[in-house]
Amino acid sequence: AMSRDGTRIAVIDGRVARIVSAATGAGLGTITLPDAPTAVAMDVSGKLLFAGFLDGTVGAYRLGAAGPVAEVRAHDERVSGLVVRDD
Repeated sequence: AMSRDGTRIAVIDGRVARIVSAATGAGLGTITLPDAPTAVAMDVSGKLLFAGFLDGTVGAYRLGAAGPVAEVRAHDERVSGLVVRDD
């Protein structure tokens, strides 16, 4: 996933999301997720990562936070795509 302003990229490897600078590739931090996500998206600023999972849960994660800052059971089945709107 890439932030809308194009400055940050989330690279997913299993349960770990690495946030990197799109310009330099420098690591900005990591987020450990509860499971491997089936879909990810970033907010407009690139500071909040949304992750969807096989069980239908969607969580919002911020660098440096211990666990999700918000979580909702969005579906009865896996989340296959996420879109973040400005409003």
